[in-house]
Amino acid sequence: MRRTLVHIAGLGAIAMVAAGCTGPVAIALTGASVASYAATGKSLSGHAVHSMTGRDCDTLNLLVAKPLCTPEQPAVEVADSEPVYCYHTLGQVTCHRVPDPWMSPLSRVQ
Repeated sequence: MRRTLVHIAGLGAIAMVAAGCTGPVAIALTGASVASYAATGKSLSGHAVHSMTGRDCDTLNLLVAKPLCTPEQPAVEVADSEPVYCYHTLGQVTCHRVPDPWMSPLSRVQ
C-alpha cells in the first residue's frame, strides 16, 4: 500500500512539473499513466520499457531507489516422470502420487 502511494505521489509531482511546461497534452498523458498504473501496476513508460526489453521493468522504481528492471527468475523444471492422480472431492480437487483406492474412478480428473 505504501509503495502505491509513493508511486502515485511521484506521478502527481511529475504531472505538476510537466503541466507547467507543455499544457493539456502532459496532463492527459499523466492521467493515462496514472490509470494504467492503477489497472496494471505499471505506468505507460514502464509498459514501453517492458515492450523494448522483454523484462519486467517499471520506471517508477527509480523514484523509490529500486532497480529499473527486476532480476529474471530462473526457470523451474518440473519432472514429468511421476504420475499424479487427481480426484474431485467436496468443492475442490485433491491430488495424490498413487491412486486412491477409496475414490471412484468416475471422480478422477482427466
